[in-house]
Amino acid sequence: MSSKLVLYYLSGSMPSRACMLLARLLNLNFEIKQVNIPNNEQFNEDFVKLNPAKKIPVLVDGDYVLSESRAILAYLVNSRSPGSNLYPTDPKQRGIVDQRLYYDATVFLPNMLAVIRPIVVEKKTEISPTLQKPIEESLEMIERYLNEYEYVAASHLTIADISMLPSVTTAREFGFNLTKYPRLNKWHHKLETLPGFDENLYGSKTNAAYLRKMVNGPIFNF
Repeated sequence: MSSKLVLYYLSGSMPSRACMLLARLLNLNFEIKQVNIPNNEQFNEDFVKLNPAKKIPVLVDGDYVLSESRAILAYLVNSRSPGSNLYPTDPKQRGIVDQRLYYDATVFLPNMLAVIRPIVVEKKTEISPTLQKPIEESLEMIERYLNEYEYVAASHLTIADISMLPSVTTAREFGFNLTKYPRLNKWHHKLETLPGFDENLYGSKTNAAYLRKMVNGPIFNF
C-alpha cells in the first residue's frame, strides 16, 4: 500500500501548482502543506532539512523526499501510474516531453519569475517593461509547439502540458491576451476542465493581484 504523499506548496508558485494538478488528475491521496515564501518560511530548519536549496515544491513519499517540480511530475507518473502516456515510455516520445519540460524550466518559468521574484522576494515596487517581451516570446514558442501537436508534446496530454499550464494561466492573469495565440488559447481552454484547475486559477489570480497591489497599477501597459 502506497504511503500518503505530502506536498510542500505555495498557491502562488507555478511549479507547486503543476504538482498539485497532476496529483489531482491521478486522484492521489495527498496532503498539502503551505510554505509561506513571502514570510521566509523556506528558511525554517525543518524545511531546510527537506530541501537545502530552500525551494518549493517538495514532495515527501514516506521516507523519500524529492524536490524540483518536473522531477516530481515524472516520479508521480512512474510510481503511481507506470506506463501512462502522461509520460510516454517510448524514448523518442519521451524525448519530446523532456525537451518541453527543459524549455519550461530554463526559459519560460525564468521569464515569468523575472517579473514575480523582485516584487515578492525583494519587495520592489516597479516592474521593468523590458520583461514583457520574453514572456511574449515564450507564448509564441508554445504556439509553435501546438502547431506540431494537439498538446504541447504529443497528440495527448502529458506532464509537459501540466508543467506549463500554471505559467500560461498566470501570464493571462498578468494581462497577456491569449487570443493572439489561437492554438495556445484553445489548448488553455481545453485544460480548464482538468481537476484542480480552479486551484490553479486561484493561485494565478492571487499572484497577479499581489503584484498589481505592490506596483500600484497594471503589471504591464499593453
